Amino acid sequence: MRIMNEFNRGKGMPMDRKINLADVLDIAVRIEEEGSRFYKKAAELETNEDLSKMFERLSKEELAHAQSYRQKKEQLGETEDLFHTELSKEIEEFIHFTLKGDFFDLEVGKQYFTKPHSSVEIIQTAIDMENRSISFYAALRQSAANPETRKMINGIMNEELFHVVRLGKRLEMHL
Repeated sequence: MRIMNEFNRGKGMPMDRKINLADVLDIAVRIEEEGSRFYKKAAELETNEDLSKMFERLSKEELAHAQSYRQKKEQLGETEDLFHTELSKEIEEFIHFTLKGDFFDLEVGKQYFTKPHSSVEIIQTAIDMENRSISFYAALRQSAANPETRKMINGIMNEELFHVVRLGKRLEMHL
């Protein structure tokens, strides 16, 4: 969790800081936990019973993913920096910008629900959140030097992609 402590202090990550697989898993846990809270709140507020149940399932899935990533991290032990030492400047800036911004700001999700939103708006926001995660993981995957690291990041991205597909199908039903 050392990397998340740096983000929690609002400092982002020093540009010379190397990211390793344990860091990726810490980030993935945080993204999943944040997603779970969003979906849980959406389920509580949604008046359409089918949508509410879908949001509740997504919340539970996000928590299950977080637990899975914690277990994978525990099995890792010590990890070396598994990313190219020289990232392209654009990818490095994207990673740092993303982690420095409100990506992990827990207040953003709380503020979102302070005003009413339609079912369509909530689904679109959820799709945007999932796509934002996918973009972030894609940058990490592109930077990974180790094939096993890329494989693990692909697995994480696939979970996010599956959510986008499910949400997209529901969005089509409500448009």
